[in-house]
Amino acid sequence: MNYWHMQLEPGNDKLGVDKLKEILNKNLIGMGIWDEKNGNPQQTSFQKKMNIGDIVLIKKGKIVIGLVRVTSNYFETEHNREDVWFERRRGVEILEILEEPIDDFPDPQKTLKRASSHDTPSYQYIDTWYKQIKRKNKLNIMNV
Repeated sequence: MNYWHMQLEPGNDKLGVDKLKEILNKNLIGMGIWDEKNGNPQQTSFQKKMNIGDIVLIKKGKIVIGLVRVTSNYFETEHNREDVWFERRRGVEILEILEEPIDDFPDPQKTLKRASSHDTPSYQYIDTWYKQIKRKNKLNIMNV
């Protein structure tokens, strides 16, 4: 399992947090298609390196919106289907969407980035949140 952080906004067309939550509630994440420069293969990572079971923090710059688990392989579709702007997609399970997004994510750059080093602030942020969700779910199961 890998941790990632990702923005769901198309290029310069900034979507509001509510629209991003609406997209997440369709159990999808994704990105458009663009020419990648400077050897930064974000689209290739989304297509070939992200795996089912990976955990993805969804953000808008530094604003944290939600945490999801990847549930499908990569697929492409027309961008206007389901009122979602992106063609490149993966299905996800929502772990948590914040009612009030928090403006404190330590790595606001890039559309998609893997948090690969355990000692980075972005890895620790995602790991801490994911473990809190797991603990909360375990307690909820025990109290049923």
